[in-house]
Amino acid sequence: MDEKKLNKLLSKKMNRGEIAMELNDKIVDSLLEHPAGQVPDAVVDRTTAKLRVRRQDGALARAKQMVRDMRSLPFGRFIETVREKAGMTRLQIAGRLKKDEQYISRVERGDVDPASMAAPDMADIVELLHISFDSVTELVAASFSISRTKHSYRASARSHGGLRHDVRTDDVDRALDAFARKMQNKSAADPKGSPEVAVCLARVRAELEKRGRKDLLV
Repeated sequence: MDEKKLNKLLSKKMNRGEIAMELNDKIVDSLLEHPAGQVPDAVVDRTTAKLRVRRQDGALARAKQMVRDMRSLPFGRFIETVREKAGMTRLQIAGRLKKDEQYISRVERGDVDPASMAAPDMADIVELLHISFDSVTELVAASFSISRTKHSYRASARSHGGLRHDVRTDDVDRALDAFARKMQNKSAADPKGSPEVAVCLARVRAELEKRGRKDLLV
C-alpha cells in the first residue's frame, strides 16, 4: 500500500470517528509494505495517531502565525492563544506533553511560573509549539514582568476582599493578565536582565542543546 492510499484510508476512518491511538515510524513503515486490503484493522488504528499528530502540528503552526502580539504575551497565555486558534483542547495538549489537563490549565493561567518549571517541561512545550529561542526569551520576560505586577495588586485586592486566584474564573484571570500587561508596558525596567529570567533561559537553552534542537536556538 502506498502512502497516498494509506492517508486516504486513515482520513476516512478519522472523519467517521472510528480511530484513536498511538504509533511510531516503524509501524507506519511496516504498514506501507502491506498490499492494499491486507492491513489489519488494529495496525490501521494505531497508525492513525501519527496522522492525528501531523494534523495537530499543522494546526499549531498555522495558529502560531496568527498571534500578532506574541512578544508581549506571558508564556502561559501564548500557549492558550495558540491552542485555541488551533482548535485544540487542553486535554489534547496535555496528551502531547504527557501531563494532566489541570497542569496545562495552571500553566495557561500563569499559576505555574515558567521560571519555576523544570527545564525538560519547558523544552517539551517549546518543541511542541516550535518556538524560537528569541521568542521564548520574550515570552518568559513578559511572564516575569506581568507576574510581579499581578503579585502587587493581588495582595491589595485580597486585603480589600478580592477573590483569591483559586476561585477566579478564566475570564476574570484573562482580564487580570490584560491589565497587568498594560501596567508592565509602562515600566522602564527590562525583565530580561533579571537573574530569574536569565537562569530560566540558560536552563532551557542547555536542554534544547542536549536534545540537538539547534533549529530552535538560531
